[in-house]
Amino acid sequence: MTDIITLIIAGTESTLPAEELTIERIIAEAHSLGYQQFSVFCNDKEIKNPADFKVIPEATYIIASPDDALNPQDIIYQEPEEENVSY
Repeated sequence: MTDIITLIIAGTESTLPAEELTIERIIAEAHSLGYQQFSVFCNDKEIKNPADFKVIPEATYIIASPDDALNPQDIIYQEPEEENVSY
């Protein structure tokens, strides 16, 4: 049985054999959408350096443009409202 990965780019999800996912493939996919700069995530963890890239079977890889990136300081968290519960 062939190991597979999930690749998500520009909202499109596809599965492919793990051995087909290479740095060159990631760059080609990003450039095909006009991304000159992009980030790659594996299971929600950013791969910061191409030397750190490795294929993990069954993992989900996301190619994100800088426009898609979230700035943690832009996220507003709301405190959950406490419910009045009588016992």
